Order: sequence, then C-alpha cells, then structure tokens
Amino acid sequence: MRLFTGPLAWFFLPLTSIAWAQSNLPDCNGTDITRWSNCYGTGDFVTGHKYVGEWQEGKPNGQGTFTYVDGSQYIGQFRDGKFNGKGTFTSRYEKYVGEFKGNRFHGRGIHINAVTGVSTEGIWAEGGLVTTERLSGGISTKPAVQQGRHDETSVGEISGGVESSQSIVDAASKKCRDLGLKSGTEKFGECVLRLSR
Repeated sequence: MRLFTGPLAWFFLPLTSIAWAQSNLPDCNGTDITRWSNCYGTGDFVTGHKYVGEWQEGKPNGQGTFTYVDGSQYIGQFRDGKFNGKGTFTSRYEKYVGEFKGNRFHGRGIHINAVTGVSTEGIWAEGGLVTTERLSGGISTKPAVQQGRHDETSVGEISGGVESSQSIVDAASKKCRDLGLKSGTEKFGECVLRLSR
C-alpha cells in the first residue's frame, strides 16, 4: 500500500485531526472550569478563545482543540494547559504539523508559510528551526518562522503565560558545537533538541 503524501494530503490532514479531540472521559460538570478534572468539556474564555477537550485540575490536559478568537487553531495534545506532544497549529499565515513543547514548535515537524507556500521540514527547539532534514526534492534551505503567533497569544490565559527559554537553546547549541558537531546537520539538531529538554 502506498502512502499518499501529495499536496492534497495537507487538505485531508485536518479532517483526520478532528478525531484527536474525541474522548472516553465523562462530561465536565458545573460552570467553574478551575474545578474540572478528569473530564471532557468546552471552556469559553473572556478573551474569546475556546477550548474543547480533556481537562485535568482546571487545565487542558490530554487531547483537545484550542481555537483563538481570530480563527487560528491548535488540535492535538496538551499538558498542564500548554501545547505539548503531537499536534497541528493552523492560522491564515502558517501551518505547522509536528511536535510541541510549552506552546512552541519543539521536535520534528513541518512548517508551511501560507502566504509564500514555502515549506520547511526539520527539527525545532523552543519555537526556532534548528536544522532542516532531507526532503524528497533535496535539502530545504528556506528559513522558517522563528517564533510565530502560536507563541505570542497562547494558552497562557489558562496556564499563566509562556516562559522564554532561548538561552537554553543557545547554551545547547554552543555545547553541541563544542562537541564538534556541525551546525545545520541532523546530528546537530538532535543534539540541541536533546540538551534543551
């Protein structure tokens, strides 16, 4: 069986992601979301943002969908109120499918600039592209968005904000260079990713 990876695959991916938000947990009870735990429910926030999914101790935790007031959306895994694990972030400017940590691109993923159509597949750390990977057409050399809208207005309204840890990534990059790894290679990217966790 051949895996379909053509341009239309990006069209069908969001349709398959919808199933991620399904849960076997009971419905959340009451209107005070800070009391919701081990349940599935819809939380509407004063900012106009909305979360539908699994809750633990008053925070999104597990599978769910977070929708911003402007229509941008994250579908995927949450931990302690933040995007963590595998997911898809989509806005009118960009789409990213891959791994997240602390509301940021972190791990393997593909970023597509919706304006230019440029796609970059690679390893990301703390929201920034560390290294690109071999694509079917060769090596991608286009820069990706280092920090996108997903990081500026995030689930911080729920969990208390996003902490910047660029210094951790910088220190990890320096350590990997000191170990003799060449910046821009896959081994370098994996080294930075591992040290910045």
